Amino acid sequence: MSKGRRATTALFAALAAWTMAPAIAQAATVTVTGDDGTPIAMSPGAATGIRNMDPDLSVALAATEKAYALSIAGPVAPATSPRSCSNYSGPANVDYQGNGTYTVSVTTYTDTLCKTGAKSATYQLTINAGVALAAPGGPVLTREPNGYSIQHQVPIAFNPGALGHEIRVALGHVSGPYRPSARAGTRRAGGRWPPSRGARSGARP
Repeated sequence: MSKGRRATTALFAALAAWTMAPAIAQAATVTVTGDDGTPIAMSPGAATGIRNMDPDLSVALAATEKAYALSIAGPVAPATSPRSCSNYSGPANVDYQGNGTYTVSVTTYTDTLCKTGAKSATYQLTINAGVALAAPGGPVLTREPNGYSIQHQVPIAFNPGALGHEIRVALGHVSGPYRPSARAGTRRAGGRWPPSRGARSGARP
């Protein structure tokens, strides 16, 4: 057999093997709102960490997928309304229930009735909200000499997604940890002076 014929035969064999090889399975893309408002792609089995207290989670189906089921389990209770069989491309808002791990379960299907081609994946979302307050370099005046008041600038790094922040000042404050909470469905982020991480912004000398 000539070299040219052998090369042609080898090429045909390679093409045949390529066309007979199983297609690489495509998977849905799951994203969550990051601290800067930009969606972050999540990976199954790997924790995605954010500080955002009001994130949205989206599921983008692959070409072979027609519908999906979605649930999010928060530290306390379900963190969004479950979707049992949906092809809705809009985001699901994650209900902030305090810092901790939120487990996202997604099952995709190859038909619109969610009966065939089921493929499940689990994602971990870790929210660690809090603010940072910069303490002064030392003791500060409580009023101007021969005066009645004084102003001090306290730099505060606020937390993304919080509905509001409170700043409280108290005399003789003893520093301690203050963690975010979702009491009464609110989202407040904050900390204390000296710096810590917390749920209400409480700058206290």
